[in-house]
Amino acid sequence: MSAQSSFECPNCGTSLTVGTTTCGRCQIRLTGPEAVRLWEVDQQIGALSAERKVLIGALTGSGGRPAPDPWVPAPVAPTRSQLAHSGPGPAPAPAPYAPKKSVSGQQLLLGLGALLLLSAASFFLLVVWILVGVVGQALIMVMLTGVAVAGSVWATRRRLPAVAETAAIIATGFLYLDLSGAHARGLFGLDSLSYADYWVGASVVGGALLVGWDLLVPRLREGVALRRILTYRPAAAVLFAAAPWFVIASTLPERAWLSAAMLVVALTNLACGLVALSVDEAPATPTPGPFAPDAQEATTRRRLPLSALVLFASAALATLLYALTGLVAGYDPFLPPAERYSAFALLMLVPVALTVVSTRVGSRLTARVDPAHTRKIPAAAVAWTAPVLGIPLMDATYPVLVAVSVLVAIVATCLHLGLVRPATETGARWLQALSVAAYVAQPLLLAVVSVLVLAEHVSLRIMISFDQLADTVQDPSVLWMVVPGALWALSSTVGAVRRRSATWAFVAEVALLCTLVAALVETSAQTWMTVLLVAFAANVALACVAVRRGSYALVAPAGARVQGDPFWAGVDRTAVLFGAVYALGALASTFELSPGRQSLVLVTAGVLILVYAAAPARLPFAYLGSLAISAGTANLVREAGVETTEAYTAPLVLLLAAIGFVQWTRNKMLPTFLTMGPALAVAMGPSLLTSLGEGDELRLAAVTVAAIVILIVGLAQRWKAPVTAGGLVLIVVAITQGGPYVAYVPTWITLGAAGAALIAAGVAWEMAVVAGRRATTWYGSLH
Repeated sequence: MSAQSSFECPNCGTSLTVGTTTCGRCQIRLTGPEAVRLWEVDQQIGALSAERKVLIGALTGSGGRPAPDPWVPAPVAPTRSQLAHSGPGPAPAPAPYAPKKSVSGQQLLLGLGALLLLSAASFFLLVVWILVGVVGQALIMVMLTGVAVAGSVWATRRRLPAVAETAAIIATGFLYLDLSGAHARGLFGLDSLSYADYWVGASVVGGALLVGWDLLVPRLREGVALRRILTYRPAAAVLFAAAPWFVIASTLPERAWLSAAMLVVALTNLACGLVALSVDEAPATPTPGPFAPDAQEATTRRRLPLSALVLFASAALATLLYALTGLVAGYDPFLPPAERYSAFALLMLVPVALTVVSTRVGSRLTARVDPAHTRKIPAAAVAWTAPVLGIPLMDATYPVLVAVSVLVAIVATCLHLGLVRPATETGARWLQALSVAAYVAQPLLLAVVSVLVLAEHVSLRIMISFDQLADTVQDPSVLWMVVPGALWALSSTVGAVRRRSATWAFVAEVALLCTLVAALVETSAQTWMTVLLVAFAANVALACVAVRRGSYALVAPAGARVQGDPFWAGVDRTAVLFGAVYALGALASTFELSPGRQSLVLVTAGVLILVYAAAPARLPFAYLGSLAISAGTANLVREAGVETTEAYTAPLVLLLAAIGFVQWTRNKMLPTFLTMGPALAVAMGPSLLTSLGEGDELRLAAVTVAAIVILIVGLAQRWKAPVTAGGLVLIVVAITQGGPYVAYVPTWITLGAAGAALIAAGVAWEMAVVAGRRATTWYGSLH
């Protein structure tokens, strides 16, 4: 039978050649998931039409073949999108059914069996190991390991993949036990080696054995591909990746050479990862469409092999440690210049390598890698180089560093303003690299100047503590730190305004915070408190402007769709975040000051938060402001020696009542638990507990009367919060005040009353249920 060479277009019926991806007449696309679904629908329609013709022929008596089994589609559960669909038109089609992977009984049994065997082997190593001697131990373990390896090969040939994988896992576990036991039991004198020295060789030998076992597993049988075992190669990759780390642990290089050692580890793991990637990489397989089965589509995705992933992850960790150790050594002002510049030279190897890759083999990479990624190589090289170039700046004078900061700030500001516009693609790439360098250099310069200034401060303090002559050493001014930070904040603010970027607004806030910390590092706690409060007020003002300019709702009613300016929304969030930082910092600075200063900070912060809460859709912040103000007033009341509970709770009650009143005036449909509940809880709860704990009868009487009034008002106005608060208070008063007098009632009266109550309860049970339902309905109808 010859293969079909053409097919009809499902839309217009034009005859098309197999392999066509788009109909030339109606321009319908014939590949992709939608085309797959259309092909399935056409097949179902064809099957149902044929069945219909046969059934009609059988019913009319015109003969024909007996009706085939009716085509019944497999039931598909409705998806969440179909259940949520309520608009006009048909519901969206369900996604193609994909069965979920689950653990079968066979796999469960095999897994438990492997676990039991490994446990038995561990018990053998710990207990029975002593009875057979070291040589016997080694022979038995090697035999068990060989049996497991042979079992994986045999199961693969028999096409039993689950059994083969289980045997491979057992063999891998036995190998680890073999290597560990050989060192622990001193086989061939291996216990004379240290743990790290031994595992340097053991990891390489174990990885080689696992690779060899993987090669023993057959790949084909009678021309049919067999399933590959997935355990051996990743396990070998783990051992190969661990080998250079054990070398580091064995040699323990000095601090000056630690960065170089990390670089060697990274390169070794990277090379092994590339080898694993080239060995394990599966060929790309196109995904043909149903109407064009020979069409090559560009939707193929390559999966990174697990063995290569392990090695690349180890290389990434080593690269990170290489950079961190190099930067720490390079920026250490107490190290000799030779060691710092050695770290600088090592760190510069990466940008040099990236530059070579970009210029020499860029065309080869473009053929295999997305060009968008290759264009980012210069920017990545500059981003790496920028912090490294700060190491030579450690030897520069403060005027030179400030001059460089001014120059970098001018460049960054020009870039933000868009004054430089390249005409070619190459120019655009270098401009991007220059932008990255300028943006990274600004915080770098601040860090360099800060390290130098603080290091000189520490050196001066040490000299003074040892009574050395320090009058010839000049204490550097903190203004040297302020200038780079202020320039960074200024250029970032220009970028935020010019680009309308919330990200640059965040960077500007970070720069401002760093600048303030640098300026206040040698000042008193009183200065910290004042400056941070001013910064908090400025952020509150910025947040209020952002809310009103952007019409953005941070807290919106349920189901409400709020559209706002994303820039002002980001500015609002940034101002709120850093405002909280400044407020907490101002409060922390008062720990060494008087309680009055703490109260001043709390009340001021609370008032400013209430100002922000007055902005649109920010009323919930009023609760936070009320708590801050009440905490400040409570601090003052405590310092005045006042012990009356109501003096502490009254300010918070008034503020919560005001907030509830504002909420009620804006929306009279809000539940009373939200508008009245907080104020009633604070007003009644502490006073009730105080009166009960101290036995204050006058306060208890006042609380009782107030609860009765609140309950009556709630019942009259059908308000749930007053009914709940007044009822709970009266119940607590009745139980605590009337309960002790039960002991004075004779026993026979108590028993008789209890029996009568039980009988009455049994008789009136049904009536009580009905009454309870009515009460529930009535209570639920309250606002």
